[in-house]
Amino acid sequence: MGVLIVKCPGTGKEFSTGINADRDSLVGLRAIVATSICPHCGAEHAWRIQDARYVDALPPELSPQSRQNREEDHNSLFSAGA
Repeated sequence: MGVLIVKCPGTGKEFSTGINADRDSLVGLRAIVATSICPHCGAEHAWRIQDARYVDALPPELSPQSRQNREEDHNSLFSAGA
């Protein structure tokens, strides 16, 4: 089972939609429009299945844990001088 990834139209960065699926279940979903909250810009993006990229496994740089670590690093960097 893989995951669907879309690209933020504002930043151009990919993010996970949080939708786990197998390739067979995606057949016939061409007319579906879904929305996902973008972790990069915070906006809600509408996308179609044609806009998504199927990956067998979520790349480490897109995992929620990786994002949390980057945010903690960013926050500690700016709070160190306070």
